[in-house]
Amino acid sequence: MSVLHKFKSIFKKDAQPPGSPHQGSAASSSGGGGPHIWPMSDETKAQLARGVKYNLRIAIRGMRKVGKTSLMARLTGRPVDVRKYTPTPEIAAATIYFAAGGGADSSEGAKIELWDIVDEAAAPAQGTPGKKGSPAAPPVAAADASTVDVYRGCTAVIFVVDATRRETFDYVARLLPDVPPTVAVLVALNFSDCDEGARAVADRDVDELCRSSRGAATKLVLEASRGQAPPEGFAAAASWMPCSMATGVGVDAVRAFFDIPFALAQLDALEGAMRGLYRGVDAVRADMLQRRAEARFASRQASSAVSAASGSGSWTQGAPSTS
Repeated sequence: MSVLHKFKSIFKKDAQPPGSPHQGSAASSSGGGGPHIWPMSDETKAQLARGVKYNLRIAIRGMRKVGKTSLMARLTGRPVDVRKYTPTPEIAAATIYFAAGGGADSSEGAKIELWDIVDEAAAPAQGTPGKKGSPAAPPVAAADASTVDVYRGCTAVIFVVDATRRETFDYVARLLPDVPPTVAVLVALNFSDCDEGARAVADRDVDELCRSSRGAATKLVLEASRGQAPPEGFAAAASWMPCSMATGVGVDAVRAFFDIPFALAQLDALEGAMRGLYRGVDAVRADMLQRRAEARFASRQASSAVSAASGSGSWTQGAPSTS
């Protein structure tokens, strides 16, 4: 069966809404406490107030001290101080506006939630003190990868690797197979400006990891592929970028990567519209079948009436005269 025929058969199924991170807000998806929300800049508020067409969520993952929070700060326009390391206690989230291709502000743009993922949070927050004579509320579970489905509603994930620590690369290699097939992948190789002698992760290692990884595709393409690799040109291959959170080198390229999840969101929307059109086609066909049945019934009724009238006339002509 050709891919196009598979597409048509899939269109006839009831579709789930496009998987959007696209769905829900940052605070609504945690199993325990919600993520810590970074304040939104006035510029972002103004951009979002003009309206957006898509809502995306991008997770930033990696081991401790690889530069995840610094990357999120760079992407949101906040200052970065790499001289002091402050561990992130739990999942944090920030919101930015994104226009595809670096275009001007437009209602065709996207609201992007960036999630700084923490695998293991610090101690749970203390509960709210109770009124006098009543016990305090229980501690609130901190949001981390053990309490939150970090890929739920996610369109992309950025894995951050420290080029001077081999274990940070091995961490990504272990987690990469668990990334859902609809989620685009970028590996940000931080500290790429380090001395060559300090390097523990070579460019070719990251390149090979990305080449061997599954590309991201839309739900429709995955359904049509039926467990096989999507056809060439129907999936977004994993990619990587050397960068430095200390200098900001490579951050613009990371931001350009957002065009990929943005395109996947557009394709999801198109597929949803196509499914709707095919449902409309099926509705018209069902209506035509009903009309055909009604036409046949009306035709038989008319034929019976003509036959009855014809038989009545023959009997009248042959009847004996009573005069």
